[in-house]
Amino acid sequence: FRSHSKEPRVVKVRDIQEAACKHFHVNIVELLSGRRTRDISVPRQVAMYLFRELTLHSYAEIGRRFGGRDHTTVIHAAQKIEGLYGYDVKTTCDVNTLKKVLA
Repeated sequence: FRSHSKEPRVVKVRDIQEAACKHFHVNIVELLSGRRTRDISVPRQVAMYLFRELTLHSYAEIGRRFGGRDHTTVIHAAQKIEGLYGYDVKTTCDVNTLKKVLA
C-alpha cells in the first residue's frame, strides 16, 4: 500500500551528492575535493544549486557540506547555474533530470 500524500520528500545532502555523482560519473571524493577542473566543478555547482533549491539550509551550511567551502563559493555556484538554467540546454537537462531523480 502506497501513501498518496502530497508531502514533499525530505531531500538530504547525501542524496543530492550521490545523485549528482551518478549523473555526472564522478565520485564523492572528487565532488568534495578542491579540484577546479570543469569535469568536477560543474557537477559540484549543480549539486550546490540543487541543495539550495531543495532544502532550507544556509549558504554557509551548504559550503560546510561540500568540503568546507566558503558561503560565497556556494552563492557563486547557485547564481551561475541559475543563470544557465533555461538558456543552456545541457545545464537545464541536467538540473531537470536530477530534480526528477530526487523527487
